[in-house]
Amino acid sequence: MRTMDCLLVPVRPGTQTVSLRTARLPTGERTGIAFTTVDRLTEIMGPAQPWIRLDERAMKSMLAPLGIRRIQVDPGLLAPSPDVRPLGGASGVTRPSHRRAPRRPERRARRRPATASRSPASPG
Repeated sequence: MRTMDCLLVPVRPGTQTVSLRTARLPTGERTGIAFTTVDRLTEIMGPAQPWIRLDERAMKSMLAPLGIRRIQVDPGLLAPSPDVRPLGGASGVTRPSHRRAPRRPERRARRRPATASRSPASPG
């Protein structure tokens, strides 16, 4: 990939910071995503997607601690993340769902049914 001056990088806004959006390749490898024009970004991510301008080197240094070494520039198609749901029915705006993982059933030791102590049967 050639070095570019500035990339448009989709983000997830937090209360005081932003997080870079990432994607997964069909191989499962995580990758950074960036765009060269606002038109391309809004075509793929939607018009409500927040974004910031970043230099390629800055983006790589932000992704490196996550183990992400690749940046996909102007991806043609992005599938929605499985952990993302629409925000309040607004089209194109997503927020991670904060559903808890289903609880695992506790493993209980099998108990034998209680039986009354038996005494030898008396004829009768």
